[in-house]
Amino acid sequence: MLASAIREFATSTKSALVAAAFFESTVQVWDLKSQTQTCEFPTLFSSGARNLALAADGRMLVAGLSTVSGGVASYEVPSGNKLWERTLNFPSRLQFDPTGYSILCTINRKSMLRIDASTGTTIELVDGIVRCIEGPYGDSLFVPLKEGGRPYSLIAAGRNFEISRLSFALLSAEFSPQSVCLAEAAGPVRCISRDDGRLQWICDPDKNSHVLLLHYSPRLDAFFGVLRHLNISGLSNLVRFDVTSGMMERVCDLDSWDVAFVDATDQLVTSSGEIRDLSDGALVGRLSFPLREYPDE
Repeated sequence: MLASAIREFATSTKSALVAAAFFESTVQVWDLKSQTQTCEFPTLFSSGARNLALAADGRMLVAGLSTVSGGVASYEVPSGNKLWERTLNFPSRLQFDPTGYSILCTINRKSMLRIDASTGTTIELVDGIVRCIEGPYGDSLFVPLKEGGRPYSLIAAGRNFEISRLSFALLSAEFSPQSVCLAEAAGPVRCISRDDGRLQWICDPDKNSHVLLLHYSPRLDAFFGVLRHLNISGLSNLVRFDVTSGMMERVCDLDSWDVAFVDATDQLVTSSGEIRDLSDGALVGRLSFPLREYPDE
């Protein structure tokens, strides 16, 4: 079976650039506005651990290799010149903070590491926290080790709120000016107030589906999600959540194993190369991603 070779995406929050990694250590960067490839270069990368991140201005990319003797490396875009590299054990979930000055990642499956984006040196190491999601409004959501059932910790408006776990894994979290929206594995989507930590609404998909990825659009003032159907291979939907009520509506079908939301254009790109408008799901373009041969199912 011939299909897309793309395994993982990273997007820029302030430009229309999308980084797409494919088998196994090569990255392409695409411009969604012109629908053209801007560069391609080899990287330190392995798929499956969310080990790709693009700086807000699109000028720096970091990639990771999640093995016991793995590491993280930084590259200049579009030249592909390596800026720095360091050894780390099982790095995963790479992301730039909203300022772009530091990079957050999980290491050893049990600690959160903050790295200086310009040098690759350690700024902070926190044991027992496996993930920190920092939002554009000055908030942070901390995810502790699942052992012991410790709740998530939301720091917002200068206060600390505890959010109970409803599942074994947090899949995605996204901030709006009023709230934070959480999606958990085989569980519901919840919206929590940034002002007082209270539950604003909850939306529970059917038992054979969950929301893999969340996104908030300021222009459309809505949360969006990728609803994956667990009993139907490859099928998912782009859905929209009303910010006030949590009512979920289907926008369009997606036939793709990975997707990325693009803040600057209010679009979604899929591993099959489709570019879709978030407002109505319309297909507005297609990127010519590389293909590879997969074993037939």
